[in-house]
Amino acid sequence: MPSTTVTRAARTLLTGLIDYAGLFPPAGLSMDEAVERYGVFCSGPQAWLLGRFVVPLDHLERFETATTRILPRGAGAVPWPVSVLGSADPSRDVARVHAFNDRHAGRADLGAAHIDVVEVKTARLADITRARPFVAAGLTCFCEVPIDDQLEALVNAARAAGAGVKVRTGGVVLDAFPSSAALAHVIVTCAAGRARMKATAGLHHAVRGPHRLTYDAESTTTITPGFLNLFLAAAFAWDAISRGHDPQQIREDVERILDLDDPRLLVVDDQRVAWADAVALRVDRIELARRRFAVAFGSCSFEEPIEELQALGWI
Repeated sequence: MPSTTVTRAARTLLTGLIDYAGLFPPAGLSMDEAVERYGVFCSGPQAWLLGRFVVPLDHLERFETATTRILPRGAGAVPWPVSVLGSADPSRDVARVHAFNDRHAGRADLGAAHIDVVEVKTARLADITRARPFVAAGLTCFCEVPIDDQLEALVNAARAAGAGVKVRTGGVVLDAFPSSAALAHVIVTCAAGRARMKATAGLHHAVRGPHRLTYDAESTTTITPGFLNLFLAAAFAWDAISRGHDPQQIREDVERILDLDDPRLLVVDDQRVAWADAVALRVDRIELARRRFAVAFGSCSFEEPIEELQALGWI
């Protein structure tokens, strides 16, 4: 049965964790459907788990049209937080972001919304320069990097540019899912480089296990990562790096956490989260990791993560 009280450790780990990406596969909702659902989530009992609405920057006009009657208004209105996917022209993007924010701060008829995060694709070292105009403009920027032999250089370059790192953890095809070893490598590299990290795709489920790639009943089933695995592993890595532990041992421990698949061994209370004998983290260490390192994950579903957390008795 769902828990009637959210423990302090669960709230610390989960607050603002889920960026809503309903526009993207496998949900692939229309703009009208996605913004309507986000508005419902914002006013629902689980709104504290909700992060930003994710939208391609080139679709901002459609977003504004769709939210005309939905965005909050009036004195004290809390703006919808928005993360945009940038284009190959960062200078133009910065201007469009500022224009959007100015409109939604100055015109009450448009409602309250604010872009504070930009996500850009950076497949090569040269691409990291796309982050600099956003950072200079006071925006938080995440560079989506591939998991390849350039990873460490890309992470260090992103950090030097004042940006964070975005890692893709799944998709709608089998090849989109990195191995636990690859994910452990990303997590530890980002933690060691002190680069903030967010994840996207493939994280609808709380715990690692077999799931369909899409909502099609005939879809292929594969082992997908769990968002509890990922963010506990990230908090563990951040804490272990801070304590000066050996990075190779940390990587092995992180991979083990990512591979955990028995939720019956999860323990959460007001003081800590523990899972089998693989990880035990005090709430203050989780809070530090969430604030400084493991930021959020993008999901095209908000309902599925909520339902699974309820089934676990976490919320």
